[in-house]
Amino acid sequence: MPVDGLVSSARLLADDTVTHLAGRFANVLTALGVGRQERVSTLLGRCPELYTTVLGTLRSTRVLCPLFAAFGPEPVRQRLELGDARVLVTTEALYRRKVEENRQRLPRLDRVPGADLAHLREVAGGLVGPIGGHSAPPRSSRRRRRWKRTAAPRRPRRF
Repeated sequence: MPVDGLVSSARLLADDTVTHLAGRFANVLTALGVGRQERVSTLLGRCPELYTTVLGTLRSTRVLCPLFAAFGPEPVRQRLELGDARVLVTTEALYRRKVEENRQRLPRLDRVPGADLAHLREVAGGLVGPIGGHSAPPRSSRRRRRWKRTAAPRRPRRF
């Protein structure tokens, strides 16, 4: 078993991949208009997206407020309200079970992005433009489509 990188649910993310995705997520926060020292909450289990979100948030000097998936809807609402969270990163299932019923009581919460590596990659590329100021060669688009077919989970997105 490799020591470098993160291993979760039979997926291995190399250190450079985690660093790259964390940087992309930091760019997503900037593009969404989340200012420095504003709070970003996570409501995730232990998955690669959690590490990407945590490292990207800290890298961009935002304040991280982790929430545990074991919390019920009312404790989640209280922590989001008291923590003055502006962004919540969670899965669709956790959002529906823990946040949706109290969403109207959280006026400061602006954004709720879904935690999916493929989605975060797409959002990061679309919001901040091409990396390095030039468009990606067609070869990388083919690789991304092939990666989505083979590695991305097959479930509908409803965010």
